[in-house]
Amino acid sequence: MLVVSVGAHGAVAEGLETCYLTPETPLSLKGPHERRVFSTYPGGIAPLPAAIRLHRGDRLFLCAQPLDPDLPPDP
Repeated sequence: MLVVSVGAHGAVAEGLETCYLTPETPLSLKGPHERRVFSTYPGGIAPLPAAIRLHRGDRLFLCAQPLDPDLPPDP
């Protein structure tokens, strides 16, 4: 996955391959020389396996905190 933009409410990442995320999936930010700078785990994911069907142009937002539905998403 490649982070393509970052805003106050989260980040947008794109990937060319299928990706399966669970609460135990570590997400890491790598800095110079591929050294890990920061790691976290995704939250708010359903405990049972489920499909999220996305189509070209759809967006999937992964956030550390619940999104405020009154705020527009960062581009």
